[in-house]
Amino acid sequence: MAKRTVGALLRDLGWPEESLLDLGGIATARGQEHYSLLFLGLAGALGTYGFGIRIVPPAAEG
Repeated sequence: MAKRTVGALLRDLGWPEESLLDLGGIATARGQEHYSLLFLGLAGALGTYGFGIRIVPPAAEG
């Protein structure tokens, strides 16, 4: 239920469906907490929060 709610909120904020990425359950929370430290470090180094990070999946073989 929570994942569905968050997905709906993100879509309401204008996130395209292909940008939504399910990172799993509560077991993955530690990684997301560490990401926040990375984000804050980057923002401090850049002097702005106006940046994005993109996940680029590997190209399909063939």
